Amino acid sequence: MNSANTDYSSVANLYDSLGHIYSGGQIAATKASQINHISTGDRVLYAGVGGGEDARLAAKAGAKVTVVDLSQAMLDRAIVGFERAGVRDDIEVICGDIMEHTRHGHYDVVVANFFLNVFDTELMPQVMKHLALQLRDGGTFMIADFRPLSDAWVDRGLQQLYFGCANAVFRLVANNPFHPIYDYDQHLPDYGLMTQERRDFRLFGRGPSWYRTWRATKQSSQNN
Repeated sequence: MNSANTDYSSVANLYDSLGHIYSGGQIAATKASQINHISTGDRVLYAGVGGGEDARLAAKAGAKVTVVDLSQAMLDRAIVGFERAGVRDDIEVICGDIMEHTRHGHYDVVVANFFLNVFDTELMPQVMKHLALQLRDGGTFMIADFRPLSDAWVDRGLQQLYFGCANAVFRLVANNPFHPIYDYDQHLPDYGLMTQERRDFRLFGRGPSWYRTWRATKQSSQNN
């Protein structure tokens, strides 16, 4: 199956720079913060390669890394970074649909950074469920993405405008679907994932807390 009709080929060379400018460096910060939860020898799956900076850090930490992305252009861009960092031989690179990547219970860590928001409201939970199936019992599931909407109406409105701009741009250049900001806390328990930590990041390091990381542990399938 084709899990998404998005195509990031046209923005592959600009993807990192656009994200860095738009978030004031906080997209990179969210990804870097996850490395403390990856150990030497861990089998780590990155769904969606992005610029590949998180996969590079994990490989440097001694993890056995697999990256899966539907866009060969994005992978080619990431591979350049892997080679420059001297970790190309430590990273398995797969061009394909994440929904066709099936290694049930194989990974110690599964990471979905700014990836689940590529999918519409109907498909996103299916993708999360599929990713959870690839994780071993007791393994770690990590997400970095936009923080769910605030209850404060002013902040909520500004947050919707900020996200809406990004959603509209990537709809235009990559065919991303329009959708609201996802609250992953509503879905993680459905797939046996118990949240251990949430951490918020401020726009430009000092603005509103509009980015978040989640870290969850997969419970034993016998308990689900």
